[in-house]
Amino acid sequence: MTTPTYNDAETNGLSKLEFGPSGMGGLLSSTGVTCRVTPDPIDVSSVTFAPPGADWMGHRVLGKHGRAVRWETQLKCDDNASLNAVEAAIEAYLNDGRAYALTDGFGRSNSYAILQRAGTGRRDRRVPLQSGAVLQRWGLVFLVLWPQVGATSL
Repeated sequence: MTTPTYNDAETNGLSKLEFGPSGMGGLLSSTGVTCRVTPDPIDVSSVTFAPPGADWMGHRVLGKHGRAVRWETQLKCDDNASLNAVEAAIEAYLNDGRAYALTDGFGRSNSYAILQRAGTGRRDRRVPLQSGAVLQRWGLVFLVLWPQVGATSL
């Protein structure tokens, strides 16, 4: 497994979100950082109909809804200033609202994902450690606008 990433190319001047050991350009610690990725199933819109008096039914697929991909992370930084910088990077994407490439760390990716405000945020308070490091749990929800089915697609 590799580290899940968002905006690996650092498009539009935004730093990539990379929640793995020594991620975020070294702002995250080399140990104690975790990220669990959970994609929702693809939801297909359809309609079933039966004309009046007919002894048959029709079914039409209308298209796919966006797929939510959730990251549950534990961020560990060596100090509060580093954690503040990581949180500022997350908030920059919330304010940006554009789609970027998303990878899940297992070889699957999609080029059209938006970090959603709903569901994204801190899960607990900051926990200071005796070493001076700081832990913070975050949950991030991405909306994949064009979900794909396949071994390498989200």
